[in-house]
Amino acid sequence: RVAIPVGKLSTGEQYFDDSLGQGDWFDVAKYPEAVFEVKGGIYKLDDRNYEATGVLRIKGEDIPVRLPFTLDVAGTTATMH
Repeated sequence: RVAIPVGKLSTGEQYFDDSLGQGDWFDVAKYPEAVFEVKGGIYKLDDRNYEATGVLRIKGEDIPVRLPFTLDVAGTTATMH
């Protein structure tokens, strides 16, 4: 489960950032976070690449999503992108 506080999203452009929290976009007052939950599983594609299948809940809607990611493990540290 990954929760993303959508009120902290940034595009790097103030013009767009001022609009992101409003109702037409993420409606942060009503939906302060988006949540991705693994439902189908996590699949290893090769030594470094994986894919998680699950559901993204954003603005009250559930959207099926395939989330590709890389995983690097060095000793006791794991880094995911």
